[in-house]
Amino acid sequence: MDRWEHEPTEPDNSASQAVPGISYSRALSVPRVLRAVGPVRRWVGETVTAWGLGKAAESAEQIAGELTTNALVHTHGQPPITLLLMYAAGTVRLEVRDDDSVNLPARKNPAPTDERGRGLIIIESLADRWGTRVTGVGKSVWAELDVTPPFLATDASRPITSKEGMA
Repeated sequence: MDRWEHEPTEPDNSASQAVPGISYSRALSVPRVLRAVGPVRRWVGETVTAWGLGKAAESAEQIAGELTTNALVHTHGQPPITLLLMYAAGTVRLEVRDDDSVNLPARKNPAPTDERGRGLIIIESLADRWGTRVTGVGKSVWAELDVTPPFLATDASRPITSKEGMA
């Protein structure tokens, strides 16, 4: 199958179901075109779901779309943007890296009629934490979602019996 010229690309490694004590990470190279945002969102949703964290997929997709769009609209570098997707210790982390260490994200207060300026507000409302760090080659903007994987979820109203706890 031929890839279209500006399709996001990733290393060929398969995702697996989430297992206690395991961490996952994947990276995606995103071309500097706005039409890449849709495939980025789908990739994030499919990956998070494949890791057994489907309840976080919708928020992760939205955050990935906003982080990627912000990097595409507000930076002017040449190389592709890199999206990192990670899971460890009950946290899904999305991180977008670009080569622009000057244009740091700033939360805006858009008027109801403004077409732009809501990306960080959306990220802030969905993520448990988010931030920016300047690196030696640009910046990284990240957001984290705290998740309870299905294998750790219990009904809090029902005590776990010793037999269940030992399984």
